Amino acid sequence: MRLHFLFFLIFISACASDPRQDIVIDQTPIELSKKESITIRSKARATWLQRNNKEKLLESISLWEKLSRTSAADKEVFSTLAHGYFHLADAYEDDIEIKKTLWEKGLDFGDHALSLNPKFANALAHDLKYADALQELEIDDIDSIYWTLANLGKWVHYSGLMTKFKYEKRIKNLLKTVERLDKNYFYGAVPRYWGAFYAGAPRFFGRDLKKSEESFLESIKIAPQYLGTKVLMAEVLFIRTKDKKRFKQVLEEVVATSDKIDKKLVVENQMEKAKAQKLLARISDLF
Repeated sequence: MRLHFLFFLIFISACASDPRQDIVIDQTPIELSKKESITIRSKARATWLQRNNKEKLLESISLWEKLSRTSAADKEVFSTLAHGYFHLADAYEDDIEIKKTLWEKGLDFGDHALSLNPKFANALAHDLKYADALQELEIDDIDSIYWTLANLGKWVHYSGLMTKFKYEKRIKNLLKTVERLDKNYFYGAVPRYWGAFYAGAPRFFGRDLKKSEESFLESIKIAPQYLGTKVLMAEVLFIRTKDKKRFKQVLEEVVATSDKIDKKLVVENQMEKAKAQKLLARISDLF
């Protein structure tokens, strides 16, 4: 049995070409005055705060993309674009191929954000292993790391078994880097991501539904006010375990949660409540 499994791993490793598309991102330089750059950044931040509205999110992304083509481009610009494309796909699109294209864009912007750390870029330029190069990243890179990971993880999840095997190490290494820098980052993101990883992994390559639930519950304990953890747990764990009752219960709890639970999370939680409603509307198709 082990021998057959080893041959299987060798086979898929040999067959796994990189399925990422050639995403065209306009990087034609734009010259702006310092005043113009400040004005655009201010508008980008303002519309970003209204990202629970799709049109406002698109407007914000457009402004951040404009900044990305100027001398004012920095980690905030590229990491916010990675974050923005993740949300655009995750919250506002239903077609899987469109989602994947948007996650790829987010991944490209995230990779660019990481490359702005000169030590990390230099390590890769000298052929240091990716896992070792990640050791050069510091706490001010954490947004770039996490949103790169978030886009990669979602894209991989919908890209087939061979792709999962191809990128599994990179996903784990990015996640461990976030964990090294701040385990509680973004409302318990690390255990939340492990929860999704253990539920979504192939049966013979790390799937562990018990660890998945433990990880999700740990994340909820860290930040009970963040509704995204419960939505993700329903989406990846309860669908996997075919637990319709808990799926329905936790999503109804999310929808019924007051926006006043945390003023800082109103926008994020409203987006998660909208996702919960979409999932509830599909319950008869999912179970």
